[in-house]
Amino acid sequence: MGVFLREIIQNAPSSGIPLDEVRLGLKERLQNTGTTMSTYSSTDMQEEVLPPSWTNVLTEVNDSHYVCAGILYPFNWEEIMRSVAVSMPPEGVTEKEFINRIVRLESKFSSSSLSLHGPVSEWVQRWFSHIFHVSRSAATGVPIYRLVEEPMSPEAESISRALQLLGRGKLPVYTDLALIAPLLPTSINPGKGGWMSFLERDDVQRYFDVNVEAFVRISPDRSPSTVCVDATSVDVARIDEILAAKGLLDSLCSVKLFRRADGPSRSADDVVMQSFLDPEHAIGAAIASFGKESDVNVYVLCGDAVKDRYKVALADLLGHEGSKIKICTPNTEEMEAPVR
Repeated sequence: MGVFLREIIQNAPSSGIPLDEVRLGLKERLQNTGTTMSTYSSTDMQEEVLPPSWTNVLTEVNDSHYVCAGILYPFNWEEIMRSVAVSMPPEGVTEKEFINRIVRLESKFSSSSLSLHGPVSEWVQRWFSHIFHVSRSAATGVPIYRLVEEPMSPEAESISRALQLLGRGKLPVYTDLALIAPLLPTSINPGKGGWMSFLERDDVQRYFDVNVEAFVRISPDRSPSTVCVDATSVDVARIDEILAAKGLLDSLCSVKLFRRADGPSRSADDVVMQSFLDPEHAIGAAIASFGKESDVNVYVLCGDAVKDRYKVALADLLGHEGSKIKICTPNTEEMEAPVR
């Protein structure tokens, strides 16, 4: 009988078919095959080929239809269940919310047990246990519907156990990898230098959000530098060439050009000196503004002819222990600190 019912449902219009028509169609098919389902022995009653409880057989095929107001609607429940699963939260939903999600996709569906010829929870467990896991709330006893989780990879399972040990199994917070690493098995732990490729694996990112924070510090062997260039004694066009030769042209080095109003420019940050101010005094004032405790290395690039003037001017201004000021010229390989 179930086979005949499925055939009738498959051929039914999407607008539905009355249950009376389903009964007549089923009766006709049974008669055509010579099958009798009657329990009556009287010859006069043999025409009743369907028992009064024939609708119970509908439960055998309720994965392909539902009933509303005496109308049977053919329905692709597999497709609709997968649509419901897409938006299902990890913690699951109650039966009321589960049914509401179905109704949003199929408005004619009713939460009544008559729609599926039985409880929704039993129906889901019978036909869609591969998509949903049904349990009951320990507090209220109402059914709870959760997604059936795919088995985690060993890597993801190890991370999950580590988070549980740290008390963060279900908390929506990030956990420092330094806390997780010691709790991972040796066979899983990628070790130093291998964490990025480990966390980028699909079988890890499928279950966890990975947030990368980069921390940068200056190497103890490298400190930020500022080069003050006297454009009145150095060819501005050669500045990059000169600094590159001295190893000062990199991201840790800033260049400040001191020039006259009518002199060649380098950038919008150039310092234009007044005509009455000597370059060494203007540069000395700028260096003094850095402060004595500054960690910035200061280089003064000037012409060979004025080097001595800078050594004297800067010695008078910054003649203290630990000075980080050095004077260099285009033609000298070494850099000289000012005399004290």
